[in-house]
Amino acid sequence: MPKRKPTKADTSAETIAGELAGAGASNAPAQVLSVMGSGNTRTKVTRTLRDVRIRVDFVSTLGEAHRALDEHEYDVLLIDLDHTGADANEMIRGIAGSGRAVRCIVTCRHPDLGVAVSAMRSGASDLIAMPINKTELQERIVAAVEQAGRLRRQARRVERLKRLCRRLQAAQESISEQVDVLYDDLPLVKAEDEVAPPRPKQTVAGEYGKMIRRELDVESLLRTSLEYLLTKTGPTNAAIFLPTGHDDYSLGAYVNYDMPKDTVDVLLDHLADVVPARFEEEASIVRLRSDREIAAALGEGLGWLSGTEMTVFTCVSNGETLAVAALFRDASKPFSTDLDDMLDTLRSLFAEQLERVINIHNRHIPKSEWPGAEDENEGGYWGGMAA
Repeated sequence: MPKRKPTKADTSAETIAGELAGAGASNAPAQVLSVMGSGNTRTKVTRTLRDVRIRVDFVSTLGEAHRALDEHEYDVLLIDLDHTGADANEMIRGIAGSGRAVRCIVTCRHPDLGVAVSAMRSGASDLIAMPINKTELQERIVAAVEQAGRLRRQARRVERLKRLCRRLQAAQESISEQVDVLYDDLPLVKAEDEVAPPRPKQTVAGEYGKMIRRELDVESLLRTSLEYLLTKTGPTNAAIFLPTGHDDYSLGAYVNYDMPKDTVDVLLDHLADVVPARFEEEASIVRLRSDREIAAALGEGLGWLSGTEMTVFTCVSNGETLAVAALFRDASKPFSTDLDDMLDTLRSLFAEQLERVINIHNRHIPKSEWPGAEDENEGGYWGGMAA
């Protein structure tokens, strides 16, 4: 029997499946839970998603869906509004508020504006008008699966950081006492501080160094550093991005000066995707003084930064980039070039203390029990963690 030639649909399915695998999905197939009536629609959905290595479980009621979600981990919940009615929105709202890493997609044969608004307000990530062609359905389900994967990875990173902070907090008091004893044994250094007229760079090193030498908690170190930074720069938006250990960065801490409060998290997450990737290997302090320079450095899609000036710098210790920081505010209030010496001193001290926070504590713990040891081949100092 002659071999069947692959069709365009086959090729598209293979491409989409490859993208899903390349996005960091595990070997296990992605899982979708679908609430819809029986019949041909179920069969079509099953065949369509099977081609991109996605498994589908079907239930007939929202109650059954609740029980299935409690018993198994799904990536996507696919709900047919024509089958369930508006009660589905209440269920989606509950899932969105629970913090579960499951994306909700609703389908409807004749969606109108009211249906779309209700679905989006409840927390649905997508609305699909049925019927839909095979390739588009595959693409939209795969996109939701990838979003769910990113949410799970982020949750794991946050949990690892929380464990690290708890361990560091337990050691903070004893280490602080040791540091005080060491400092008290350096009379020549203190005498020089009292006699020599301080230069600006020395002043920053002394002030900031004294503030952070007791900070053995990551969150406190970030907060103290941003507070001190603002005393030197004046009002500004500021963000510090930390490596996750998965070849990307996430937001560690920020100061919101004039960004829209309701969208600040989304905007800064966007910056976390583009700023560190562009500047993590940059040794100098970089100034982006116009929309054109920002677009050239970071790419398009940052229209919300229009009319701003940005300063970006890395924080490096022992050749390892431990953080990337970005300061930005209205271009009518540009950053003074006199700040460069201060920023250079501050970023060096910050990186040293950030490394010390990890190393001082971890030297008292067997390496196999270090936080993030499961990612020791991936994350440098952080072992895959970010604030």
